[in-house]
Parts: sequence; structure tokens; C-alpha cells
Amino acid sequence: MFSIAGANRDPAVFDNPEDFVIDRSLIQARKHLSFGAGVHFCMGAPVARLEAKIAFETLIRRLPNLRLDGPSERIETWMYWGRASLPVAWG
Repeated sequence: MFSIAGANRDPAVFDNPEDFVIDRSLIQARKHLSFGAGVHFCMGAPVARLEAKIAFETLIRRLPNLRLDGPSERIETWMYWGRASLPVAWG
């Protein structure tokens, strides 16, 4: 069975691939396969990146002291990799 869950979890490419590391180096972050590669590259990638950029800039501007506040919890499925919870605090 095909699964996209392992795409960005290669320890030969990413340091600590199983950990959520929001401040990975740009060199590592640019190696992700979230939008595919080559002829299979996602046509919507530029729009998704622009939306993420606007969302994060707005979040940082409105909550400049936002920080992680405890361990996060992974979504436990066979197909998706993400966060079920991501505790944050500000103030």
C-alpha cells in the first residue's frame, strides 16, 4: 500500500525526522517533499506558500510573544503526519 506518511521522515535527510522542530535550518526545510517533486510538483504550491506566509506574518504581528508551551501531541493515523495539539502561550 502506498503511503505519503514517510516522505519527510528519512533520517539520512532530516535530523530527528520524528520530532516537530519548528525552527529547522533552511537547508533541511527546503528538502521537504510536501508539494511533490519534478513533473509531480503541486501546481497550487505557490498559493499555499503565500497563504502560509500571510497567516504566519499576521500571527506574529498580532501575538509577538507567542511561544511553544509544552509538548505537542501527534495525530495517530497510518496516513497523515501532523499535530493533534500544539500548546502555545503568549503574553
